[in-house]
Amino acid sequence: IKFYLIIENNLSAWKFKPNNTRPYLITCPFEFNGKYPKFVSLTKKPCDDAENLLEVFNVQPENGVKKKFGVCSKQIYYPDRTIGIRFIEWVHLLRILGADKIFFSIKYLHQEVFEVVNYFEEQGIVETWPFLEPSGISDIDLNSRQTYILEMTMLADCFFRIMNLYEYVAVLDIDEVIMPVNPQDMNWSDMMKRILEQNHKIIDGYRVLWAYYPDLGAKPNPNIPSYHYMLQHTQRSVEYAKLVKESSYVKSLFSTDRSLVIHNHSPLACVNEGNRCENYDVPTDIAHTSHYRSSVPRDFLSTTFDSTAWKFKKKLIESVAETLFKTNHRP
Repeated sequence: IKFYLIIENNLSAWKFKPNNTRPYLITCPFEFNGKYPKFVSLTKKPCDDAENLLEVFNVQPENGVKKKFGVCSKQIYYPDRTIGIRFIEWVHLLRILGADKIFFSIKYLHQEVFEVVNYFEEQGIVETWPFLEPSGISDIDLNSRQTYILEMTMLADCFFRIMNLYEYVAVLDIDEVIMPVNPQDMNWSDMMKRILEQNHKIIDGYRVLWAYYPDLGAKPNPNIPSYHYMLQHTQRSVEYAKLVKESSYVKSLFSTDRSLVIHNHSPLACVNEGNRCENYDVPTDIAHTSHYRSSVPRDFLSTTFDSTAWKFKKKLIESVAETLFKTNHRP
């Protein structure tokens, strides 16, 4: 058994407390005549009696061909029914952009939001699983950095579940969209084709800078239904967020053939020598990450008009209206 100690080193900046639960990546190479085990057990010492049974996820693509884009989102906790409309808009926009399916674990949902999620799951648009907290974490720790560590662990779990199925995986929250900026690019496939024409190297992660869309209380556009949060927000920060410690203020498309461990923003460990990762910073004239926030840092309050999302306005409005009708979800 081999431990990827580089993962522990990268996480040292997260300031673990002595008894914090923390993630490890453990690899166990084996030869099994071309077959895979259905379950494995972990023990502290060789030949100890096993006290656990862990299911092996080995989902393979149909016909052996990966689809293009999958999306992982962190565990969702939406006690407010009004978030359901934003969730519907977000899911449909990601689908228009080329996301084949969106994956996340459920912690708590308002009943009306649960019905929306269930509808999308029946349509094969999303896939969910229950959120399970590791044992031994105190409420005090869950209200601090431990919550963040747990969130990253859940995202890693999502990535490992679907990495065999998609060429690229994006990690996005409900207030984020990787947006193709070039007028000719109508989806992520167009965007990636343009990126690959400019950069021919094999890359582990394609990082896309944040552009803030603050909630400035602007009057709704009368030609767009008022419940469309993203289509109604057309004031973008003039300044783009900058990289901090090579990770923050970006969202990435992770290569599933290259990435070993992912972070909310950038890959943490990859298949290169020393597990180091090579990233490509996507120019902002090709794409940015539209980050919709009720409040933004002071440096980003200066805004400019940006209606890039309106490229998808007609189809998005129609798709959202249909889902609202079929789920009986009230705006």
